[in-house]
Amino acid sequence: MSDIRTKYKDLIEFYKTKNIAVLMGGLSSEREVSIRSGENVYNALINLGFKVTKMDVDANIARKLVKENIDVAVIMLHGKYGEDGVIQGVLELLAMPYTGCDVLTGAIGINRIITKELPRTEGIPVAISGMAANDMPAMAKDTSMPSEEVFPKLFEYVKW
Repeated sequence: MSDIRTKYKDLIEFYKTKNIAVLMGGLSSEREVSIRSGENVYNALINLGFKVTKMDVDANIARKLVKENIDVAVIMLHGKYGEDGVIQGVLELLAMPYTGCDVLTGAIGINRIITKELPRTEGIPVAISGMAANDMPAMAKDTSMPSEEVFPKLFEYVKW
């Protein structure tokens, strides 16, 4: 038995008695990546002897989790609704343990501006970055315009 299995033997045995759901898919543009990640985690848990159910996340995920008597959720969702604190909030309302960060950490982490400002306020060096204004011109989307013409114009719209 590996050192990790020896060290966490009691914890592993405890979770082998639980119904685990691997939450994957979801509603974001990163759905396909989430499905691949979820399949890998599902297969690994099955191979280790855990009781696992795959769940494709949609607007009815709370009902599905309750109906299947799920005890623990393994979050393998990516992007919006998966990494932004939303699914964590649903799981908190169900009083269901889950993997990963909590609601607030997900909400802060998905927002790049806040994520960079928090360490900066504590004196931690952060790479210089900018945010494009909402009124950025359509020429930014014009792929026929040479980049040497686009970039100088775009910098006029970036807030530093």
